[in-house]
Amino acid sequence: MHIADSGSGSRVRRGGRGGQARRAARHRGPLRAAQWPGGPGAAGDPARGLHPACRARCCSAEPCSRARDLHILTEKAPPSPELVSRVRELYATRVSDVRFLIPVLTGLTKKEILAALPKLIKLNPVVVKEVFNKLLGLQNMHEERSPVSPTDLLVALHLIDPGTADLKYIIKATAMCFAEKQNYTQDVLSAVLQRLCEEPEIPVLMMRTVLQALTLYPSMAPLVLNILQLLIEKEVWQNKVAWEGWVKCCVRLLPAAVSGVARLPPAALGAVRAAPALCAALRPHLALLPPHLAHALAHLTPEQQYASPTPGSMPVPAPVPAPNPVEPLPPGME
Repeated sequence: MHIADSGSGSRVRRGGRGGQARRAARHRGPLRAAQWPGGPGAAGDPARGLHPACRARCCSAEPCSRARDLHILTEKAPPSPELVSRVRELYATRVSDVRFLIPVLTGLTKKEILAALPKLIKLNPVVVKEVFNKLLGLQNMHEERSPVSPTDLLVALHLIDPGTADLKYIIKATAMCFAEKQNYTQDVLSAVLQRLCEEPEIPVLMMRTVLQALTLYPSMAPLVLNILQLLIEKEVWQNKVAWEGWVKCCVRLLPAAVSGVARLPPAALGAVRAAPALCAALRPHLALLPPHLAHALAHLTPEQQYASPTPGSMPVPAPVPAPNPVEPLPPGME
């Protein structure tokens, strides 16, 4: 504190060196955070190549500010390779918020986008919609080509480990895809289902997607019948959730699905008996079934056909409700 005599009285001037230091720190705080050995923009600085103001804010503590600055840089022109490279480095070394990647998504590789997908789908639904619009080319002012096709995106959503993103997020994300009918045509959905069939393990939401695709495009029935037969080779009756969907598809596609049911081996007999709706739907077609299935179904009483399933079985409500555009969640996923 400094005291000066003004003649008409004493005036106290506060601040001194402490105040000056605080003002200086406030002034250079964000810039100092952006510095790199050798100075800003020196070789090795991850923010090199960005506008100086953007560089400072990108390295600050506020993720929203970083993302806003990048949006400003990319709203009138596609992200340059240098900008994408610097954002990639910052994300890997300093900025953990996945929103930082959104403005340069179309400049990333397919592998990088799919790796970020589990984090992206957990963001606010409005933001997830923006991400999907970018990836699907629905918000493409610069005619950028996304490295991820609609088929890639929907397949990748099915293959997300539920341990990295809760199923409710994955289900909402797949619903956003289905809502974009201009992108998810019958041909695209056919390609998605064929790729999912090639997976070693049946994806958790695969049969849900099969039912949705069949509802939107009934002419996909021949493909779905082939899928049902392919899943028998993977012992679908051993997978509770997949078996639920398999049974629903069969009931919906009878009598055409009888040939698929006929391929079920004796090992699947217990699962068939535990599916009342399937048993009831198959009784008029016993002559078309192999002996082990026909004999088992012929000796079921009406009470057994509609009996409440025992705990641990895989029930399907009877009668089957009319198809809905969005299938209900499988048991255990509510």
